[in-house]
Amino acid sequence: MAPSANKEAAFFNDILKDSDPEFVKHAKEVLSSDPVSGSLMVSASNSSIMFQTDVCTGLDDCTKKGVDKFQGTELKSHVQGSTFKLWLMSTMAKLELYDGTLMLVDMFNGTGLEFGLDTTGTTPWEGDWN
Repeated sequence: MAPSANKEAAFFNDILKDSDPEFVKHAKEVLSSDPVSGSLMVSASNSSIMFQTDVCTGLDDCTKKGVDKFQGTELKSHVQGSTFKLWLMSTMAKLELYDGTLMLVDMFNGTGLEFGLDTTGTTPWEGDWN
């Protein structure tokens, strides 16, 4: 079951409370808009991380809080989802989408801003996408 809008709003207000006012304004604009072609939006609470592009979404367990947006490679529309790997660095993101046979079917590479959800080069976020 998806969290209520009020709960999500409280979560984002909490993670942004000590941030630069310009960053807060930018983060709220990002979260209120639909993703455009070639963009990747990522948000996380203390229990899950979710990514969204204009063609697919993905979910994984997470113990961090943060919000990120990247612009880069346009992804194709796919009939079915399966698993993903997502690397987030301070100014770069890489998303790999796999099918049910674990074959790589699409990849996003982009630049943008990462806030609180960084990974190492060898340990990505992994989960399911559709």
